Amino acid sequence: MKRAKHNEGQIMIESIVAISIALTALVSALSLVTNSLHYNALANQRLIGSHLAAEGVELVGNMLDRDFALGAVWGSSLPPSPFQVSYDEPAAITTQNGNALSYNNGTYSYQKVATSINSGFIRDITATKISDANGVYEVSVSSTVRMAGEDPIVIEDHFYNWRQ
Repeated sequence: MKRAKHNEGQIMIESIVAISIALTALVSALSLVTNSLHYNALANQRLIGSHLAAEGVELVGNMLDRDFALGAVWGSSLPPSPFQVSYDEPAAITTQNGNALSYNNGTYSYQKVATSINSGFIRDITATKISDANGVYEVSVSSTVRMAGEDPIVIEDHFYNWRQ
């Protein structure tokens, strides 16, 4: 008499279940790594954007210091707002907004050279002069950096003419 085998194919079903569980774990791990890389790159871009916004405020402070050093009226070198300026060319101020900064050898600038690439960062600076009968005594500065698909980064500061 032959015995009926009731467990034929059991090994195949167990193998399919084991492979399914292993693939699910692998896909989950790869998804986690992919999301981590994406958010790491986004955090890096936001950090660069915040530094560029802070640099915009520093540039206005440098303009105000230059006014004092040259004996000019404090705040007289500030152009109409909003404007764009960069460290490598502080005299080349443009009131044309929406220009993206170029990236070349670790620096961000509005100068376009053959080796520069579009950084995707747009920085606009607004400087509001506040004055009284004695002249300008305060400048309110707002530096806004925009990136594609992201909320703008805004840094604001106030400079006071304490020498007045």
